[in-house]
Amino acid sequence: MDRTAEGARLVEETRATLERCAAAARDTRLLAAEIAGSSTAQASDMGGVRAAIQQLDDTIQQNAASAEESASASEEVAAQAIELSELIKTFKRAEALPHSTRSIERRSARGD
Repeated sequence: MDRTAEGARLVEETRATLERCAAAARDTRLLAAEIAGSSTAQASDMGGVRAAIQQLDDTIQQNAASAEESASASEEVAAQAIELSELIKTFKRAEALPHSTRSIERRSARGD
């Protein structure tokens, strides 16, 4: 009977070991599924990050173009301001002339 009892004990140990292996396999399968789900979510998030970076890049390029246009417009306005200043100086000089000289200048400007 010793051999029978020893055989029964070995069978019981084998059953317990197989149950632990089966439980570990289930846990491993669940972990693998969780990792796969996380990987899918991460890939989706990366797609969102790529889209956001592309949108930032587009916005930066638009801002750079707007800045260049603003700088060009600013230079043009500055040139026009200088021209206007020179024109105003001409009027101020004309106002400083005696009355008779101004009327002659007006007539000559009109072509009289």
